[in-house]
Amino acid sequence: MKITVEFSTLEEFQEFLNFKDSKNKYKLSDLSQRTQDVLRKNGVNSIVDIFGKTDTELLKFVNLGKKGLDEIRSLMADVDSQAK
Repeated sequence: MKITVEFSTLEEFQEFLNFKDSKNKYKLSDLSQRTQDVLRKNGVNSIVDIFGKTDTELLKFVNLGKKGLDEIRSLMADVDSQAK
């Protein structure tokens, strides 16, 4: 499964993420600690870094399994639904 949300620029996407008040921003801390740790160890430090990655690319991260992938995709689906 690949979720794609189109923005013209990275700045436009960042504005979208920041339009909500600070307590409702989408962030990695919305994921379990284990998933956050795996992402950070693989250079993913924000939601922006996840966009464009396929399931196959994410599953190559050491210690990221189906449950972690499901968490990530659920969060990305929430971001996608807010974009519409």
